[in-house]
Amino acid sequence: VYALQLTEDGFVTAGSSDSDDWFINAFGNDGQSQWSISLTSGDTLRGLAQDRSGFLYAAGSGNSAADGMVVLISPEGEIQDTTLYDNGVAEVFRGVVVSPDGMVTTAGQRSAVGGNRFLIVDFNTGKAY
Repeated sequence: VYALQLTEDGFVTAGSSDSDDWFINAFGNDGQSQWSISLTSGDTLRGLAQDRSGFLYAAGSGNSAADGMVVLISPEGEIQDTTLYDNGVAEVFRGVVVSPDGMVTTAGQRSAVGGNRFLIVDFNTGKAY
């Protein structure tokens, strides 16, 4: 498990199996499985956050770690949208937060000549820092 997010009804985890398949699993307060989503082995997930409406944001990388990725998931466990962030180098998001007013911000790193650089992306404006 690489990420854990408490929810009103229990908790959600994101992680991978031995075969490098990635999963997001929701569990109720009693620990019983509620739903599960699997992603391709070229995707990774390192962060989870929930907004006030119960939607989940999973952050990591897609396209075999070439682009930063945020996946929007409904409270029922259905993928609503996948957004890739490509700034010409390999990016990976390691965390995501959702502010009370709904602003989605990720943090991670991007590969660059001379080493990795810290990366923060505000998905509401598209601005990167």
